[in-house]
Parts: sequence; structure tokens; C-alpha cells
Amino acid sequence: MSDSTKQKILQSATNVFVVKGYSRTRMRDISEDAGINKGLLHYYFKTKKTLFTEVLKISAEDFFPRLDSILHSDKTFFEKLELIVDEYIEIVSKNPHFPPFIINELNHNTDLFVETLLDNVKTPDKAFVFALVQEEIASGRIRPINPLQFILDVLSLILYPFLAKPGLQKISGMSDIQFYDFMRLRKRTIVDTLINNIKI
Repeated sequence: MSDSTKQKILQSATNVFVVKGYSRTRMRDISEDAGINKGLLHYYFKTKKTLFTEVLKISAEDFFPRLDSILHSDKTFFEKLELIVDEYIEIVSKNPHFPPFIINELNHNTDLFVETLLDNVKTPDKAFVFALVQEEIASGRIRPINPLQFILDVLSLILYPFLAKPGLQKISGMSDIQFYDFMRLRKRTIVDTLINNIKI
């Protein structure tokens, strides 16, 4: 089995899934993008679902393990928050397809996406994350907040600019490099916004 052929297929599958989504993607689309025949594609991946699962695993493998490591570290809550913002802006900058891919599949193939994610990718324990927030509230270090609302705030501030990237670039005239530099500079603003919103 050729690793280079497999990698070419996975890259093409990522390209096509991001643009068309799971439902509208055909195996033929992926084979054409990869420049191989359908028989060879099916040799490596028997079904579209198998290929989708592999793409999702690869796309997610940088995200969740790093998050889990930060969450279970001995850093303070605010230090963990700063590390999460820093890590995720770097990761998304290197994988700009990931946010629109996730949003599209969550909206259009909710059951398949969630089942594939939960069955194949180790995600952080929701109860543990909520407990961290509750511990900070109980200690008096942050004001009483809904943990889910806080998680949504974190995700929104990090991911929205990447989802809106084409429009932001059109309006501002930023190149890809300038946009990513802008987001790296924005890390401090995001962290300060999140902390100032919850601290006592």
C-alpha cells in the first residue's frame, strides 16, 4: 500500500468534503480530485463513510489531545485559558479548513458527524470541563457563570474570525499571511476579553 497515494486521497477527500459536505460528495469527486481511478480509491477506502471517518480523525487529532493535556495540567484556570486560546489559534491557522468543515457537518449531517466523532476521536470530558468552571466559581475567583455559555464564548471568539475569513479579507485587503499574523496578535485581546468578563 503506497503511503503517498493514501495521503493524496485523504487530502483530496478533505478538499472535497470541505467544499461539498458529506451528503453532496461522491467517491467519483474524490477520485477525480486525486487524479486516480475509482477502483484504486475503493482499494484504499471501501466506502465514503470510511473515508469521511478517516478525514475527521486526522482533522481532529491536533485539536482534542492538546486541549485535554492543557485542561489536566497543574496550571491555574486563567493560565489554562490563555494556553487554550494560544494553541487553538495556531492549530486553526495551520488547518483553516477545519472550522467551516465542522460547522457544515454539524448543521447538515448532525447524527453522522457526532457519532463518527464520539466513536473515533477521544474528546475532553464535558463533566470535567464543567467541574473546572464550577470550582473557580466556588473558590470566588470568578463570578457565577453558566459553564456552557462560557465554552461558547471561548469557541466563538477563537473560531468566528476563521469562519468569516473570506469576508474579512475582502473588506480589509489582508493576504492569508497578514490575516494569520492579525489573529496571532489578537490572542491577547481574546484572553483579556474572556477573563475580564468572568473575573470578580
